[in-house]
Amino acid sequence: MKFVVTFFIGIFAFGMVGNALEAHLSKAIFYVNYPSNPKLAQPILYVYWNINPQTVHYVTVPQQGIMAKLQLIGQILSKETHKVVRCDTYTFQTPPKANPNELALMTIMSEHHYPLQPGNYTLQFTFIDNNALNNEVTLTDSVLIPQPESALIASEPLLLDTFYRYEEHTKFQKNGCRYMPNYGNFYDKDINFLGYYIELGNTNTLQKSDFPLYCEAELSKRKNGVGIDNKIVIDTIYEANPYVWGKMDISRVYSGNYYLNITLKTANFKPLANFSTFFQRLKSAPPIPKITPQTGSADTGIEQVNVLNLDKTFVAKFDLPKLKAILKMLMPLLEGNEAQAAKTLLKNTDRQYIQYFIYNYFQRLNEKKPETAWKEFTAKIIHVNKLFNIGATPGYETERGYIYLKYGEPDEIIRLPNERGSQPYEIWQYNVLNERSGKQLSNGLVLFYKPSATDPDYKILHTNITAELHNLGWRNYLYLPQMNGENDASTAERYFPR
Repeated sequence: MKFVVTFFIGIFAFGMVGNALEAHLSKAIFYVNYPSNPKLAQPILYVYWNINPQTVHYVTVPQQGIMAKLQLIGQILSKETHKVVRCDTYTFQTPPKANPNELALMTIMSEHHYPLQPGNYTLQFTFIDNNALNNEVTLTDSVLIPQPESALIASEPLLLDTFYRYEEHTKFQKNGCRYMPNYGNFYDKDINFLGYYIELGNTNTLQKSDFPLYCEAELSKRKNGVGIDNKIVIDTIYEANPYVWGKMDISRVYSGNYYLNITLKTANFKPLANFSTFFQRLKSAPPIPKITPQTGSADTGIEQVNVLNLDKTFVAKFDLPKLKAILKMLMPLLEGNEAQAAKTLLKNTDRQYIQYFIYNYFQRLNEKKPETAWKEFTAKIIHVNKLFNIGATPGYETERGYIYLKYGEPDEIIRLPNERGSQPYEIWQYNVLNERSGKQLSNGLVLFYKPSATDPDYKILHTNITAELHNLGWRNYLYLPQMNGENDASTAERYFPR
């Protein structure tokens, strides 16, 4: 595909003037063994990014060529302490090109590695176009680094656009292959194979008789659901090469939301681990052929294919701003790669992509009547907006609205707008809370507070819920300085004792 290039005096950009800088993030956690303890693995966070060259401004440098200059500020913040644990600034200059046609073939991407301690982190990466004022974008994501164990560790599958044999050590190269990550876990019609990479750690904790291991992969419409097309890809993992470069044919997988389900097994087919990774596909199914009945022929040999016409569904009436608003409404209910896909779609201007995502989400809830599931969800949103609307901010975008949509109505709300020595705060209590991991938490607690008397809304300060904010220094924010730590009588102390 060739891009239309518009020239300006000295500076030019692909396409229309004023395109906002478009970037994408992807991430994976791999492990290396501690030299001092070979049975304990150190987690390494890999962060991948790319930038759409159509949204970058270029300058012509005399005697060199056409190039762009970009700056990246990458921050990793601890959700427990609210402190920045890593902050790096990088400056990138694209290779000089002789003419605009060469720019169409250029890729702008890189990877960074961060050794991190176990914990819950927020990633915040800001990309700045140095050749255009205010042309920048900030991407955020979350990552949970689990506690290393003295047992087999498997990285979650990293979805790939492609990979091939390549022995030279360089960026985007691991274990004998060079690879291209799939950003946003999205596959369009031009990609017919889904690639994935899995890496194992602490394989020395297994028995010799456990090898070779087997990696079984299949696709489903639901998380850990029944596979489609009865197709299973099996890869063999040997002790000397504890990784998998896998590939699945998706040429006959049509538009929708899917999961790549991976199961690792021993040589005796004993399950070791399993993963379910979300991805989205956009590829129209072929039209249904018209068959002229023939005398004496009962079997046409033509398979019936159902083609989804979005114009006849409930998503047809929504314009792009409304579709993006619906994506924001769904964010509390999404997790993992599905949430990442939604974040990517929020930056997308293709209305059809977002329509497919929303329709397929509600079809999973009610396969026969997805519009009914949509109407039930709409009723919840209306209720949340009535409870938590703040000025022009709808209730579903507030932090209390987020928790309400994600976990439901609390069994009790303790409101303390005027407690002596404290900022205004609320404690939400759930007698039994169903966590995303599938576990039930007894006495789930969420502490909200207003950072200042003039703040219009409450913010999450601390919880005891896995994968939500754990802030052990919450007292430093809730209590006023003049109290000098004398808050033992506070209601918050009864719910969150030292």
